[in-house]
Amino acid sequence: MHGATARAVEPGTEPRDPVDEARALRALVRCLGEMTEAFAGDRSQSQALSWFVPRVPAAHRFPDEVAARITLDGEVFESPGFRRTICMHAAPVVVGGEIVGAVEVSRVRGDVELPPEAFFLPEEVELLHAMANRLGLRATHMRTAARLRRSEQHYRTLFGSMLEAMGIVELLRDESGAVVDYRVVEVNPSFERHTGVAAARAVGAMGSALFGAPSYLSDLSGASESRQASSFTLHSATLGRTFAAAALPVGEDRIALVLEDVTLQRLAEQAMLDRGELEDRLTKIGASVPGVVCSYRMRPDGSACMPLSTETADDLFGIPRAAIAEDVGPFFANFHPDDLPAVTRSIEQSARDLTAWHAVFRYLHPHKGPRWLEGHSVPQRESDGGTIWHGFVMDVTERKIAEAARLRMEERHRTVIETLEHVVFSFDLGGRVTFVSGSVVRYGYDPHEVVGQSWRRFVHPDDLPAITAYLERVVAGHTEPHEFRVIDRDGKVRFTRVASRVAVEEPHDVGITGVLIDLTQQRDVEEQLRQAQKMEAVGRLAGGVAHDFNNLLTVIGSYTELVLRGYAPDDKRHADLSQIRAATDRAATLVRQLLAFSRKQILQPEVLDLGEVVSGTEKMLRRVIGEDVQLRVAAEPGLWPTRADRGQIEQVLMNLAVNARDAMPDGGRLTITTGNVVCDPCCAAPQCANPGPYVVLSVSDDGCGMDDATRARVFEPFFTTKGPSKGTGLGLATVYGIVTQSGGHVTVASELGKGTTFTVYLPRHDAPGAVPSVPRPVVATGGSETILLVEDEEAVRKVACRILSSAGFVVLAAESGEDALRMFERHAGEVRAVITDVIMPGMSGRELADEILARSPATKVLFMSGYSDDVIARGGVLEAGRSFIQKPFTAAALTRKVRTVLDGLADAAG
Repeated sequence: MHGATARAVEPGTEPRDPVDEARALRALVRCLGEMTEAFAGDRSQSQALSWFVPRVPAAHRFPDEVAARITLDGEVFESPGFRRTICMHAAPVVVGGEIVGAVEVSRVRGDVELPPEAFFLPEEVELLHAMANRLGLRATHMRTAARLRRSEQHYRTLFGSMLEAMGIVELLRDESGAVVDYRVVEVNPSFERHTGVAAARAVGAMGSALFGAPSYLSDLSGASESRQASSFTLHSATLGRTFAAAALPVGEDRIALVLEDVTLQRLAEQAMLDRGELEDRLTKIGASVPGVVCSYRMRPDGSACMPLSTETADDLFGIPRAAIAEDVGPFFANFHPDDLPAVTRSIEQSARDLTAWHAVFRYLHPHKGPRWLEGHSVPQRESDGGTIWHGFVMDVTERKIAEAARLRMEERHRTVIETLEHVVFSFDLGGRVTFVSGSVVRYGYDPHEVVGQSWRRFVHPDDLPAITAYLERVVAGHTEPHEFRVIDRDGKVRFTRVASRVAVEEPHDVGITGVLIDLTQQRDVEEQLRQAQKMEAVGRLAGGVAHDFNNLLTVIGSYTELVLRGYAPDDKRHADLSQIRAATDRAATLVRQLLAFSRKQILQPEVLDLGEVVSGTEKMLRRVIGEDVQLRVAAEPGLWPTRADRGQIEQVLMNLAVNARDAMPDGGRLTITTGNVVCDPCCAAPQCANPGPYVVLSVSDDGCGMDDATRARVFEPFFTTKGPSKGTGLGLATVYGIVTQSGGHVTVASELGKGTTFTVYLPRHDAPGAVPSVPRPVVATGGSETILLVEDEEAVRKVACRILSSAGFVVLAAESGEDALRMFERHAGEVRAVITDVIMPGMSGRELADEILARSPATKVLFMSGYSDDVIARGGVLEAGRSFIQKPFTAAALTRKVRTVLDGLADAAG
């Protein structure tokens, strides 16, 4: 291209025809003029050029030597005959300081280039540049209008919550079509704050009534007719305010009226004219919130991009913003593969329904590693069918880590609470239970049926005033525990202790939380301890007098028995002496019972088959209970062995049977069963205080039963419900003592009118090769051997000598251990057996036996005593291989025992 400078006509050249030049210039002017008029219409740039160019030759009949070409944004439109020649001039089309095209005009005559003197004249060049400038201005206007249209939807979403007041108004026209007023159709939330007019009053109101006589109707009408925004100043005398207003056509005779501060309006205008400034404002907005403020666009073909995002996107996503401005592929490539499908589905769902999008997902940051991101956005449908979301994305990794830690802590707390045997609970200040741990099943309730109920429903009515006062103290800040009774699902009373405090979950969520501890078993154990203490006290009393009393009974009973031998049965004196003997036996039995329930009697344990013991006493039991009571005996096969005193177990069985008979005065059914059972360590029953394997003896009747008060005292010594002279109150106490001393337990279950069941638990005997014993064979009594009798109590010594002598034995009597040793030395080799009291002044019976056995190991030793078992045990008499006889004894018992010892039939228990 060449500059536009006129050259002088060289001498000899043919001058240009002014008429032709003027015609050509006018044609060019008309060409460019209609070109610009085409741009003035509501056409796109391409439409305008396409409409105009084909018409240039026909409309203007350019001379052959004049042709034009227009280049704009890479599109070229030229008239026929255009050629690049030396005789050619071009004017640039400039938009925003950037050359975007050119207007070129050439002159040719056929195929002959014109000489230099045919170049453009200065005025032609000036006009050509003026037309190019006008074309550039029109292109600028069209680009601005297009940018405004594209930004309109963006602004509505991004600034939907804008601080400026906005209203949609409907224009009202008269018969001639002129705008005479407008009606407010809709206002945004900021309208009332900016104008002082409530939305309810504004919507439906006339503009003239709302803002006063409108002087700006022409601006509204012009905006509606031109379909372009217009701005003006609105002064409302009615409201006493001045607004900078902008009118935006949004439909047929509908205008979006924006009222704002003049400064804010200028910023908004600049933002609409300059996309870069809009992004700058978005950046500033994004700087005030955590994360990235952005727009996400899904095109109709399904591809997506992120055209707008704040500067924080580079750091949050770990990739440059420019990399995702046209394609979000690099962004999605960093999604955790397990989360990507769900996020993709949520985006598609939001696009279909135009519902707000929200997602929390894992993002594999290129530099920071795995992170948690959370996104929120609002979708909007675009004119081309695509969808654009405006919202934000932020990093919530720290929050997720805290939530995970909180959940782990809550799970640990939940695990601890659910494994506690105590009940953890919470209820609000109205008394409604809001939480209860699973341990409430110990009371027969399911947690779901307790939650929502009032705690008062579960408290014993008599304890309600006290527990209410306690909770008032808790609310006041006191934390001391409190004991009260609750009612379980079966209606039984349970003793509990509660520790509580005020709990604040939320600012307005206040209640009470605490722990409920079941004391019922502890109370049972305490009651058993008190019972044991009572028995221990009576036992200590019984044990203290047992020795002397048994010595007296030995003397009385033995002499009575000796005297009885001298009288015939029909002799009156025989009857009298028999009464004395019977009284002596009853007194001895009473002492044994006292020692039995206090667990201080001397036991002679052996390995037993409990079923054999029961069957061995069945005939005797039938005689005792009478014919009006049906007896049923059932033994479980494979019964384990147990180790106990056969006679004492028979006494237990007899006492329980007699007690059952007395509970059925009109007859009934008595059931005795035996079996094996293993007590679980977690069992709450008192008999399982020592868990393990037991052999069980159960005695049940269908008699009158007992109430709770009677059942609680049934094992107390001297407690009886029988009338005077009908019971001593020692029967069941004796049972308790024998079973406990044997290492077992005894329980009772009873209800009024439903009978009673006593259950005896005896430990399984696990000694290798243990074989239940069989009844002892009957042995002969009497003999002729020499016996050394050692007894410090003279009366007992004399009567024992009398009994043994009458049985044929040779008796050497000594009153002390030292005296006995001297006598043993004098009769060395003669003494076959030594019978010695255990507790004596000076040398004890144990020490005497040790001395004699050291001298003569073959000598037999029989211990005797009236003391209780703990005293005898301290004397070392109850060790294996020792023989023993308890005072008081009968003449027959003593002679039989001596014969047994001499013959070597005695076992360790004697």
